[in-house]
Amino acid sequence: MKLLNRRLQALQFNQVELKKRGFPVEPEQLRARLKLTRLGRAGVVIFTRRGDQRIMCIGWRLNGKAKNSVGMITGNQLKAEEAN
Repeated sequence: MKLLNRRLQALQFNQVELKKRGFPVEPEQLRARLKLTRLGRAGVVIFTRRGDQRIMCIGWRLNGKAKNSVGMITGNQLKAEEAN
């Protein structure tokens, strides 16, 4: 949860849509523990699994012509940041 909150604040998310697939915790239970910025942009966090591995993907809407364009940071990128 600490890593997620750090990333959400670094990305300046003030609202987040939470999605899950095969994840044991309900999104509304997580929402209460989020620390979002007062001002910023909207994002989405997707919690899923790949085999026994839990994955968290953080995305945001990109400015541009395509309405459905999103940016994404993967769990591996988060682990690399945490190591630095």
